Amino acid sequence: MYSSNPISPEQKQHISLSNYSYEVIRNDALTFLGKINISGFINRILNNCSESYFEDTDISRKDSKLRLYPKNQTLKIRLNNKVCDYYYPFDGTWFGAKYKLSQGEYIKALIEDYSRKTFFQRENIFYKETINTLSNSISEQKGIIPLIYDGTKKFYVKPFRLSNEYEAPYQYLVCLSAPAPDKEMVPASFRISRITDIKDAVTSYGSGKIKEKEKKELERRIKENGVPYIFGDTIDIIVKLTPSGIDMYNSIFHQRPIYKDIHKEADGMTLLTFHLTERQITNYFFPFGKEATIISPDKTHDWIKSRYQEAFESYD
Repeated sequence: MYSSNPISPEQKQHISLSNYSYEVIRNDALTFLGKINISGFINRILNNCSESYFEDTDISRKDSKLRLYPKNQTLKIRLNNKVCDYYYPFDGTWFGAKYKLSQGEYIKALIEDYSRKTFFQRENIFYKETINTLSNSISEQKGIIPLIYDGTKKFYVKPFRLSNEYEAPYQYLVCLSAPAPDKEMVPASFRISRITDIKDAVTSYGSGKIKEKEKKELERRIKENGVPYIFGDTIDIIVKLTPSGIDMYNSIFHQRPIYKDIHKEADGMTLLTFHLTERQITNYFFPFGKEATIISPDKTHDWIKSRYQEAFESYD
């Protein structure tokens, strides 16, 4: 059963996944690829997971729990040339034979294991090439790196480090950045999933090394603002919350800003004062609707008001 079986001329592979794993890869395909391309998505995961991926997991044991996942969704995917050559080698030496698994069983086990990792860990697998390139740049610090963000935006960066899982639910590059090589570089963070191209380091733009003073400033911003909100100055922002708003604040933990002062008013409202970036406050409180009102500064108040007004008019 686990011998090197021939594959069809069309390089088609049958696998059966659990409902849970099937939904995860559909959602991840839409998130990472922008479309639900199951074959393309699975090929990339297989390509980024080497033979050693399972060496320290239960798949190496005969009583592996990975074998027990249900087979709810039967799929027929097409393996690309690189993956097909790896799983169906011409010399007949199928590396999965040592686990006593066929190619289909091995692929199922790999995808089931992938699906049960955290989103941060799954990003780490899907964007392996980008992360490895950035890790090398961080170690070498040869020069300033041009990168493309969101498909069209160009930035010049000095990479500092990659984010940790406890710091943010997504992968980020923490760096110094500028929109042009002759502009002043400022602390910034970029979502790994939105980096669409990384150019080679350019030494003529300057050194890629980050000074100790700059490192301390980056770490200070990470500690005070959080990795996603490194860019931008911190300001005092006052938010008025209804009793329902306070309940929401106490129960919505994702990227929740920490206030520096709290004041309960006689009418039941609560004023919270924050010293954070404007983007962190607006991102968190915007979904609160009428349960949260930004009192100051006026610029932030007016921006939120205009966003709600535009949303209202779109339904009119």
